Amino acid sequence: QDHAINGLIATASDSRHGKWLSKLPIPVATLGGTSDTSVHLDLAQFFSTAIRVLKDRGVKKIGLITSLRGTHPILKSAAKSAEEAG
Repeated sequence: QDHAINGLIATASDSRHGKWLSKLPIPVATLGGTSDTSVHLDLAQFFSTAIRVLKDRGVKKIGLITSLRGTHPILKSAAKSAEEAG
């Protein structure tokens, strides 16, 4: 009713952001890693997986924090994943 989000996706989340993101009272999916041993998904895979996992946790409205611009092809892919997930 208040248009609030109940889940969040954040790209390029490093240790500075991880501290406050982890304190949010909602599920948060982040993409980032600080070591050479980190496993990284490409952005399309990340968005698709994050949306599916958040949906499985009951999330209906997902917020997005990213530096990508609105016309970026990956954002179109993310929107398609969200639409497919309902």
